[in-house]
Amino acid sequence: PLRLAEARALRTRLEQAEAWLRAAEASLVEAKELRELQELQREAEVLRLQAPEVAALRARVAASKRWMARVHADLLRRTSSRGKASAKLTEAEAEALVREAAELHLRAEETELVRARLSEAAAWKAEVGAALGATSGVGVEALQQMERLHARGEQELNLALNELGVLEARVGESHRWIESAKAALEGSSCREPAELVALMGDGRRLGLALPEMQQLAQSLKESEWAEQAQAAVDEATTLEVLEALSEQAEHQPTGRGAAPAA
Repeated sequence: PLRLAEARALRTRLEQAEAWLRAAEASLVEAKELRELQELQREAEVLRLQAPEVAALRARVAASKRWMARVHADLLRRTSSRGKASAKLTEAEAEALVREAAELHLRAEETELVRARLSEAAAWKAEVGAALGATSGVGVEALQQMERLHARGEQELNLALNELGVLEARVGESHRWIESAKAALEGSSCREPAELVALMGDGRRLGLALPEMQQLAQSLKESEWAEQAQAAVDEATTLEVLEALSEQAEHQPTGRGAAPAA
């Protein structure tokens, strides 16, 4: 017969094993923090248990660790720390992370942070939609708002959002147009009216209502007046045309209204 001490030790280990199994089964229906799951795993190792529940717990701990690492590396880490080659999560992937945490019965504050990030993204997308879909022209303030939205989406959300590309393209096109418009205005005396018309057409296509649009319109008006005035000097014309051109010259705000050389 077994000695009494060995029997007691066996009984104690059995009770500990049964208690562990109850705790492991409870963890399958109650959300647990990662540290609680790791503690259960350590207890199983101390008890040297061999059971399907031990293998299942080991796999669950490993999956939970991967989940935490991915959330922090791909979503919660600041953009400046990610590295340019690091791919961002899509909204669908972030939503899948929330579902995975539920399937793992993992209780973690990171789950709420992911949900909050998705809510922020939804609000951001609504603002972007309003900015891009505005019926009024894009003025200086509206363009600056698009720039702020792009910066916020890029630096704070850490999600792969289609709207980011749309905003980047729109802001980039607008700034390239501004540069072209300024260059045209600086050298407007040697610009053909057709070039100014094309620039204004591009500005209208972009929905721009910037000061440069008005300046281009004025420059175009002056260019057209100069052409008409030169033609009036060089070719036969009527008194009415000369009077009209002379009156227009008096209202020209720049030096363009000076009489053309004969």
